[in-house]
Amino acid sequence: ISLLLALLLRPVKLRLARRFSAGLAAFLALLLFVGVASLFISWILDKLLPGLRQFAANVPDLVNPDKISLWIISLDLPPELLDYANRLMDNARDFVINAVQSSLMPAIQALSSIVELIGIPFITFYLLRDGRLLKDLAVAFVPPAERAGLLEFFDAVAEVLGGYIKGQVAVCLVPGVSVFLFFFVTGLPFAPIFAALSAVGELIPVIGPLSVSVFAVLFAATISTQAAIQVAVFYFIMFKLSNAIVYPNLIGKAIRIHPAIIMVGLLLFGSLFGALGMILAVPVLGVGRVALERILPRCEKLSKEETGA
Repeated sequence: ISLLLALLLRPVKLRLARRFSAGLAAFLALLLFVGVASLFISWILDKLLPGLRQFAANVPDLVNPDKISLWIISLDLPPELLDYANRLMDNARDFVINAVQSSLMPAIQALSSIVELIGIPFITFYLLRDGRLLKDLAVAFVPPAERAGLLEFFDAVAEVLGGYIKGQVAVCLVPGVSVFLFFFVTGLPFAPIFAALSAVGELIPVIGPLSVSVFAVLFAATISTQAAIQVAVFYFIMFKLSNAIVYPNLIGKAIRIHPAIIMVGLLLFGSLFGALGMILAVPVLGVGRVALERILPRCEKLSKEETGA
């Protein structure tokens, strides 16, 4: 977490370093982040938390199988499609509930460790202030001929992760704001809740937004069929625009990995490490790409030297 925060705040620290010392610039950048985070947390406690309590109390009624079944019956589908739709909705409901529970557990476990939370700002400060010194210390134990290449690798990794962090923040904000405005304009309840769910869901590409959209459609179905159709159309359009425009331009340019590889990585990391693994899959793949770009040419060069080619 400290490393990701340091990469996020590094551009701010570099701007401040033009006027202040490195230590003061790092402190001011961190102080600015703490101030923004405090305002955001106070907004959550003041605005989002009361609605979240009400939403949590209504969730059992929102995903009531009887209501969902009545809504599906009202669509007047053929018997075969009706049975399939019922099974599909049951599976979707169970999947969404399990996904939300598994996603919340790592956050709850992280927040329960006060010592780790206290250590994060201190580690972030030292990474901001002494980033170059720490990199020099890391390469001091390798042969001198290899140090320049290793420093270039560290810089490339920092560039990839920094681009990913900044892009991910924007990718989370776009659907969050869009969903809030849509729910507010259409008069649907719990606009802040679904906006927050949509923003957090973007941390897991494809699977996260899809889970939130299914849950939103199920919620709208308890209000009316028309509301469910409107929500489904809205999420479909937003999903297509995000995959076609937002994600490729903000995340794709930083990671530069084919979507098929990202999907395989998400499934693999998800099966091994759960929801947290799916969140970390994309940046880990980005770092892996940078490593391969430097390892493969060296292997090819060594192979040519051994064969005399």
